[in-house]
Amino acid sequence: GRVRFDGVEFVERPKDPPVVINRGGTILIEASDGAIVQTLPNVPYGARLKVRDGQMVRKNDRLVEWEPNSTPVLSEVDGIVHLVDILPNVTLREEVDPETGAVSRVISEHREDRHPSIEILDRNGERLTSYALSAGTILDRDLEAGREVRAGDVLARIPRVHARSKDITGGLPRVEE
Repeated sequence: GRVRFDGVEFVERPKDPPVVINRGGTILIEASDGAIVQTLPNVPYGARLKVRDGQMVRKNDRLVEWEPNSTPVLSEVDGIVHLVDILPNVTLREEVDPETGAVSRVISEHREDRHPSIEILDRNGERLTSYALSAGTILDRDLEAGREVRAGDVLARIPRVHARSKDITGGLPRVEE
């Protein structure tokens, strides 16, 4: 069938696939007679598009890819990174993955009048946009003040909380013999 985007907004990337920058868009697959044969609703924010609007696809073709364990914080404009209230040992902590040894920079619970955020500035230092960061947000490893970013670049990731199944008998009283 033929791919049709319905409400999918994305930014083009020079060397990478286009990145979805809105929520709630749908990808439709239409038969040659215009009938809708498949619907992919709610294309995730930050998904990488593997197809183009109007492209012909076959069964089992991959349409989109996304990271299921986190929600990205994406720059929606080109500009220069400015970090606000992101201070080591105050609003930022480093965590080391025991398996890989990789270091992650994570926004910590913050007090006082600190409000960690990432601003994107134009060349004149004027703020184009700002992204507030909640506790637990993991900064991208390449994110540094003064770095140039393009629309669609990942600035940070917000981990998705997964409920873990537990043995339901763990907290129940036991019958004594």
